[in-house]
Order: sequence, then structure tokens, then C-alpha cells
Amino acid sequence: MSPRTRLLIANVLMGIGMLPLAFFVVWLIGIVTWTPDHRAIVPIMDPLGMIGPFILSFLVTAAVGGTSAAWSWDLVRAHPQTRSRVALGLRLMTVAVLVSPFAVLLLAQSFDP
Repeated sequence: MSPRTRLLIANVLMGIGMLPLAFFVVWLIGIVTWTPDHRAIVPIMDPLGMIGPFILSFLVTAAVGGTSAAWSWDLVRAHPQTRSRVALGLRLMTVAVLVSPFAVLLLAQSFDP
């Protein structure tokens, strides 16, 4: 298999790997915007109901998207002629998606009164 084909496979896997976390974010935004005055019957169930899907989507994104980004970076490092802007953009997006929960956490802590 040529390095270009392997890079294409890595790009597709990076795109697929980012979908679970993207779907979770869309789901979360939908909950916040469409049901702003929602009150839980059991107050602890809402946070627990969001932590589980978040952890699962983050782990899938890290496993599929993160390893594909590392594979893509390794392929480009070994074969510089396969370098492309699409692969670079996908790697940067994957890293941004994986770092974003921690950045939001740090940002939320800085605004804590």
C-alpha cells in the first residue's frame, strides 16, 4: 500500500474519530438551548447522565481520532512527499477537539467567583 493511500485512510479515520465528540457537543447544546428551564426529578441524575456519554465519546475520539492523527503525523514524517494541507488541518482539528474539554474546564475555573 502506498504512503498516499495510508495517509488517506488515516485522514478518513480522523474524521470518523471526531464524530462522537462532535455529536455529544451538538446534543449538549440542544439540551441547553431547547430546555433551559428543565428541572430534574432526581438532581444528581442530570450530571451523571451527561458524564457517561461524555467520557465514552471522548475515549472513542481519543482512541480512533488520536491514534489516526499520530499515524498521519508519522506517515508525513517518514514520507515528506505525502504532505498535504488537508492532513495538517485534520490533525490540528483532532488535537483541538481532544484538548477542548480541558480548555473549557480551565476557562470555567478562572471565572469561578
